[in-house]
Amino acid sequence: MLRGSNKAYAEDSTPNSSVIKNIPHFFRTNVKLQFIRPHYFSHDHRFKGPPPFPKRSLIGPGGRKAKKQDVFYRLGIDPLHEASNDVLMSSFVTEMGKIKHRAETGLTTKSQRRLGKAIRRAKMMGVIPILSSARLPWN
Repeated sequence: MLRGSNKAYAEDSTPNSSVIKNIPHFFRTNVKLQFIRPHYFSHDHRFKGPPPFPKRSLIGPGGRKAKKQDVFYRLGIDPLHEASNDVLMSSFVTEMGKIKHRAETGLTTKSQRRLGKAIRRAKMMGVIPILSSARLPWN
């Protein structure tokens, strides 16, 4: 980077000072006498690719879709009040005893969090098994 000492790039001393003034705003710098690299005019520099960390994909349904699918939201039921309901709680647990994620359940974010807390409470109370899903007679 060349600054100040090179008179060929000074605005006042060159007959081509209008060329320097006509540089687009995204190439201008705060330093008055600065050399502009030719690479800055390339297509690759001006139009960079996607950001280094792309957005994460949706983990579950969007807000509107979740509100239509969510049983707890539509019926106005709080999952924490249903912690002692073994049939309901075991329907949201896998065979290995893990809580199903939001993409499978289709619940809203709030209901999913409260359902997880209710399932953990039910496991601690002994309503549903800790390491496997409850064996229901119709399954």
